Amino acid sequence: MEAKFKDFDSVIKRVEFLLKQNPDLAYNSDKLIHTYLYNEIGAEVVNEMSGYDLFLRLVNKYEPLTKIETISRAKRMVVAKLKLQGLLQEKPELQKTIFKIKNFD
Repeated sequence: MEAKFKDFDSVIKRVEFLLKQNPDLAYNSDKLIHTYLYNEIGAEVVNEMSGYDLFLRLVNKYEPLTKIETISRAKRMVVAKLKLQGLLQEKPELQKTIFKIKNFD
């Protein structure tokens, strides 16, 4: 039986699960946060929500969602751990050009 997002009990374990499923999320915090919240709320509920409904879920004190800062903090910890274990590659840097070329057409 394959593990699911909601099977894990801590934010760190859930972030690690998402990063192992999709290593590209390690280099895109916004996408990781949205993926985390999408899985936390549930696909069937999110697809029926408006932006206002999502906002109300974010500020609801009775059924709070995981805070964005907590997800980001967990991501930094998990990325450092996975890099030490060799399970995550360093992000390839984009090559930058030294000179700007102007067209005089």
